[in-house]
Amino acid sequence: MTPADFAEEMQYLADRGYTTMTLGELADVRDKKLKLPAKPVVLTFDDGYRDFYTNAWPVLQQHKFKATIFVITGFVDQPNYLTWDMVRELDQSGSIEIGSHTVHHVELSKVAADVANAEVTESKQVIEQKIGHPIQSFCYPSGRYAASVVSQLRQAGYTIATTTNGGFAKADDDQLLLPRVRIHGTSGLRALKATLP
Repeated sequence: MTPADFAEEMQYLADRGYTTMTLGELADVRDKKLKLPAKPVVLTFDDGYRDFYTNAWPVLQQHKFKATIFVITGFVDQPNYLTWDMVRELDQSGSIEIGSHTVHHVELSKVAADVANAEVTESKQVIEQKIGHPIQSFCYPSGRYAASVVSQLRQAGYTIATTTNGGFAKADDDQLLLPRVRIHGTSGLRALKATLP
């Protein structure tokens, strides 16, 4: 997606009164700790690419929008990925939630249970150590999971997670298996208009 297309899409959300929230805030709504805002939408970004910081975040700041970004801890500080200083700055802004996307972006349903558990727990521990507070959100690499992995997430202390299953999250969905709506860069604003109510 080009920066111009992204800016156009965020302007569309702003013009139509959508309220952005983080995935963690959605967990709080589902736990009845927060009220659901008008026309809510959760913006999520996978992998922790550096262009989120350089291109997307300034647009989000312009609209005072919130979002959740899922970082792969083993990729942070590598070329084209966020640095830990950037991750901390995003976190400290109060508008960007940092979530886990594992240590190495392995497909958790295809590795041994101990490897999957290490990816799930160590990434959470590293992020928490780097930003100085607990995290609760997770995104399955490639959106794939198994029942055993979901159990590992619960044991590790995650409270909410996203898949790549298409669709809108409903109140009765398992909080660790939430679907999402993907907006592809090639379809742009047209797809966003066709997707949102």
